[in-house]
Amino acid sequence: MLIYNEGQTLDTKEMKLLGGNGEGIFYAGESVIKVYDDAPKKRLLDENDVNYLAKIKTLRILLPKNPIYVMENGQKIFKGYARHQYIQNCIPLSAMWETLPEKLEEEGKYIEEDVEILTENNVKLHDLAVRDNLLYNGNLYFCDPSTFTINSDTKVTNNNKEELKEALHYHLILLGTNPEYLEEELAKMTGIDYQLSEDFYNFLLNVYGSVYDMISDYSYFEYLNDILEYYGSIENYKLELLEKAIEDSRYSRYSFEVETLERILHR
Repeated sequence: MLIYNEGQTLDTKEMKLLGGNGEGIFYAGESVIKVYDDAPKKRLLDENDVNYLAKIKTLRILLPKNPIYVMENGQKIFKGYARHQYIQNCIPLSAMWETLPEKLEEEGKYIEEDVEILTENNVKLHDLAVRDNLLYNGNLYFCDPSTFTINSDTKVTNNNKEELKEALHYHLILLGTNPEYLEEELAKMTGIDYQLSEDFYNFLLNVYGSVYDMISDYSYFEYLNDILEYYGSIENYKLELLEKAIEDSRYSRYSFEVETLERILHR
């Protein structure tokens, strides 16, 4: 497919395919290009949205920089957008906590400042807590703004705070609910390789997710820093959650998983 990007003609066949999700397909060249599907499954940014977002400057929540077009019947038709930065040398979320603690305060400041900037510009955040939306290469990035909306209603501020909180819990504690990542983390925490069943995976999500409602309105990054200060590592914190879960009647429906966890934890 030929696309037109700021006066350049690009052939998607010559670009690196990054993947798609039913809304569009990402390609990487000098910048990242999102080419919309002909029949996307949800509302996407229109041309006016892209031009509006392109005027906003953020560091860690990556925004469009310009619309892209295709040629149909001799006319240029809006077909997606080019996004700032192709994030390279990404680190899997399962290995993220090996280096993130030393940069957590700084990265948190950048992301929270971005959320404030977007809120001030009436940008309502959506879908931050979607698999693969957060990338880490020593810095944290949210990379897919395609469902953001421009909305001046009074709920934008609260929406954006909660959207960020949910996304950080999803990516940083639930590891993007990737079973392989959670499996690798459990092996690292316990020293035992164990292949997660679907029930064990759901058990872990329930245990790690149960603390979400206990987090107050203060910064999620402050919550993470408090964990690191008290426990020394996220892994130690999660081990305590698992130890408590063994005795918690809320998880009785996972009796086999609890018994297995007791063995893994050498009880």
